[in-house]
Amino acid sequence: MRKSKFFLNLGQIKNSWSDKIPALDLDLILADAINQPREFIITHPEFRPNPWQLLKIYINLSRRNNDVPIAYITGHKEFFGLDFFVNKNVLVPRPDTEILVETAISLISNIFKSQNLSVIPTAKEESLSGSPHPITLIDVGTGSGCIPIAINKTLQQLNTATNKQTGITTHAIDISHRALRVVKKNAKKHNVKINFHQGNLIEPIAKSSIFSLQSSLIITANLPYLTQSQFDNEQSIKKEPKLALVADNQNGLSLYEKLLTQLKSSIFNLQSSITLLLEIDPSQTTDIRTLVKNIFPSAQIEIKKDLAGLDRVVIIQLITSTTTSHGTI
Repeated sequence: MRKSKFFLNLGQIKNSWSDKIPALDLDLILADAINQPREFIITHPEFRPNPWQLLKIYINLSRRNNDVPIAYITGHKEFFGLDFFVNKNVLVPRPDTEILVETAISLISNIFKSQNLSVIPTAKEESLSGSPHPITLIDVGTGSGCIPIAINKTLQQLNTATNKQTGITTHAIDISHRALRVVKKNAKKHNVKINFHQGNLIEPIAKSSIFSLQSSLIITANLPYLTQSQFDNEQSIKKEPKLALVADNQNGLSLYEKLLTQLKSSIFNLQSSITLLLEIDPSQTTDIRTLVKNIFPSAQIEIKKDLAGLDRVVIIQLITSTTTSHGTI
């Protein structure tokens, strides 16, 4: 008689699904179902889940076999060494985006050094700078909030002796109220103070005093940059929100064009520097350079490569009469 699947142990379950689902994903699904670390799955193949755990296991194995991302199944995704809550309302954080975070951290550190400030300013330094937060960080299309949270958390960890926040004011913007629920949960989890805004790109803050402050502005954005054909040809992303992946024109840069256009009409009172860090597809390097120069002819543009040696992050420094360059990042 064939043994019922409800009598299988972890090792037998893994063996029966190993030809359908990658080993790592199998381990994560099993670990999530029985509320144990992955190491337990590896070292205890003889463990027999209870009926309720088995039900969850088989439901989630079926979901993964139908291309639902493992992060949506477990509700977790590691990014920049931090654990983030994710669900179907936000894009799953990618390793490529860590290049953008690293670039932002380096830029912020250089700004503090150029102003002779600590990474976390002292009260005396705040008084001398004329602002309690000499840097304003704006993350556009924030999704899970992985970018601004990873930046802030890393800067916090540079001064573990105190419980102070970083010397930056952070804003996170998303058009989706469901996405903002996710980033709020992650910000609370990681103890990062963020101002949240719902709306289209920078429209929610375009008329605020943010763009007239005497602080350095850094805008990060990992906006949808895939073309429709790229989306159609990539099966692995079909279960993620299309709104967070696909731009509505042929070269995938329509949202970046809208962002730059909105920005141009918002910075007429700019009294300090502004730097944009934008994630792109490697094929868009020439087009993004042309786009930026058409809107900001005097902008300085630099391209950062990812770990595969492909163009990934565009660094745009806008030049004003009071802008001071912070050097190569």
